[in-house]
Amino acid sequence: MWQRARLPHATRYAPVLAPRPRQWWAQRTPLERRSYRWLGFGSGLVVLLILLTFATPPAPAPTELYMLGAEGQAAAYPRLVQVGVNQTTPIGIANHTDQPQHYRLEVWATWAWQPEAWWTQLAVQEGITLAAGEQRLIPITWRTTWDADDVQVYFRLYPADAPADAPPYRELLLWLDVLPE
Repeated sequence: MWQRARLPHATRYAPVLAPRPRQWWAQRTPLERRSYRWLGFGSGLVVLLILLTFATPPAPAPTELYMLGAEGQAAAYPRLVQVGVNQTTPIGIANHTDQPQHYRLEVWATWAWQPEAWWTQLAVQEGITLAAGEQRLIPITWRTTWDADDVQVYFRLYPADAPADAPPYRELLLWLDVLPE
């Protein structure tokens, strides 16, 4: 490098930086041009995905709904119940949002083979309020009013201000057989 400075100006190597992209592009074969187009498209797609991944705000944290069985674990759920006998099911609700939430919990039952004809509301618990980050175990008592095999019991969580025909925010399903009295 220092020797180049000692050379006479006319003999020094100095590349000419005069970009001519159209001329360069015209000199490419059709296969090379197609390859460069795909490379540009792929690079743009990768950049777009990276931007969407890091620029999109995170989804709001959901509220968790779960059911516990007889031993206080997610197991040993009732399989057989009797008509008219109270059943108490511990339902856990965990508010993972950053603000208090107000809910209503409904228990519905239907027969699996003709659900539209058998919808029966078994219990409702209103006024459930959870502070931000709070987790609570709510024992809800319900009883079936008819006997059948393959009864589906739905535990549905709604926002407190949801209209009656709104879909549930969270839902659990328990299959069981109901024995006659």
